Amino acid sequence: MVEDCKSANELPEAPTKSLASLFLATMHGLVTMEANGLLQREKGLPTVEENIALMVSLVSR
Repeated sequence: MVEDCKSANELPEAPTKSLASLFLATMHGLVTMEANGLLQREKGLPTVEENIALMVSLVSR
């Protein structure tokens, strides 16, 4: 998937495995935080989906 996005010029020039590991680590961390109740909406924290959207917008061209 990362390679496809790079081929479509949707992601910055960076090693594919580095980007993939960044995405995996981010997803794992966010899901772990949510599972442990650390992403609480009432505390003003963004949801997993909102965090992912932010990360994608930061790395997208």
